[in-house]
Amino acid sequence: MRRFVKEEEGQALVEYALIIGLISVVAIAALSLISGTVGDMF
Repeated sequence: MRRFVKEEEGQALVEYALIIGLISVVAIAALSLISGTVGDMF
């Protein structure tokens, strides 16, 4: 039973890490696109 709980905690940690990584990639891509547009405005 303890092993099952540990496996679920580890799985949740990996899922959170993947979500944070995906959000980071999207944020970096969005910022790079926006920075070019803002630079052209000024």
